Amino acid sequence: MNVWFIIMQFPNHREAFASSDIKAFIRAGLKVQVHSLRFKHKQNKSLILDRELNNIKISHNNFHQSFIGLLCCVFYPRIFFSLLWFIIYNHYYNFNHLVKSIILLPRVMSLFTNIKKNSPDVIHLYWSHYPSLLGFLVKKYLPDIVLTMSFCAYDLNMRFKGSILLAKEADAVVTIAEVDAPIILNFGVRKEKIKVIYRGVDTRFCNYNNIEKIENRIITAGALTKDKRIIDVIKVFEEVQKEIKNLSLVVLGDGDQREKIESYVHKNGIINVSFKGHVSHEQVFKEMSKSELFLFLSQHKEKIPNVVKEAMLCNCYCIVSETEGISELIKNNISGSIISIGDNGSAIKELRKVINNTEYRNNAVKLANSYVKEKFNSNKSVKSYLKIWEQIIEEKGEL
Repeated sequence: MNVWFIIMQFPNHREAFASSDIKAFIRAGLKVQVHSLRFKHKQNKSLILDRELNNIKISHNNFHQSFIGLLCCVFYPRIFFSLLWFIIYNHYYNFNHLVKSIILLPRVMSLFTNIKKNSPDVIHLYWSHYPSLLGFLVKKYLPDIVLTMSFCAYDLNMRFKGSILLAKEADAVVTIAEVDAPIILNFGVRKEKIKVIYRGVDTRFCNYNNIEKIENRIITAGALTKDKRIIDVIKVFEEVQKEIKNLSLVVLGDGDQREKIESYVHKNGIINVSFKGHVSHEQVFKEMSKSELFLFLSQHKEKIPNVVKEAMLCNCYCIVSETEGISELIKNNISGSIISIGDNGSAIKELRKVINNTEYRNNAVKLANSYVKEKFNSNKSVKSYLKIWEQIIEEKGEL
């Protein structure tokens, strides 16, 4: 089966999960291509090397592709004007969406022409917002090609009208959390079209579980931005460290708040805090495997963060904020701890409790690890996609 994934930028330094997903499809024997609407990331070469993506066919937007897209607009005026009308009619009220859509229009036209020429079996929109512009053309002019799309937290929060309209026409709509299914249903999508497929993690990284844990080592990971609330992780750590002296914290990630956070640590004389910055995905797993606890207090509008799954896989006890859908991953006070967003007091109490109750922590970690392997396994997620695509292809063949 020949599957083309349409994504905004691949690889992206903040989307290691996308690389993991794509590699899982390749391991399953699919012929995979990944096509980005945006230009290459400035760290493209190092990201490809780090995430072992060398053998994947990847295309990006660039000035050459944009020029080809403009030529396609000239040679295929009917297609061009239908897309232009779709953009203007549905997004004129949102200047940001309108401008970005028009900027991406040449790349969309170029990619559509490429799809028309090569006829892949499946087009899957990895993100559903701006990639839906391409999906609109595929559905309208190449209906024999299977078109599916994923709705993640960002897509749902963005409410790009093009993706909402396309969802009604797509062959299948995938969401990564049960909590999102009713939202998509309210878009007018038929219930039988909506499929819940959890975004899986690569369980092969369990090999790092033979690394010895460092007593009372806490880890956190994510972009050092305001909504990730890493500063709150530091404050919780600071409070608990007053009574547990051998407590240590490793911070993975980088961002515009790093200087402010490091300044707070130095100003308040907090010891045993190590800032590692942006590290390879492999290094993330190694650092998690050495840690006993994972503290994640984000208020970002994400559903079931991959980084939490990875921590559970690495046998870290997870204390996390109550983002939407998180209860589908962690059973509170059974396989981890869920606290209200902004409730640092509860985070401090949970951290103290878990550190002082080794038996409970070990039992919870075992349950969490097993649950991730069973429900959030990337190989199982791929099988779910394959089942959907094969069924749609079969149905189209019968028409």
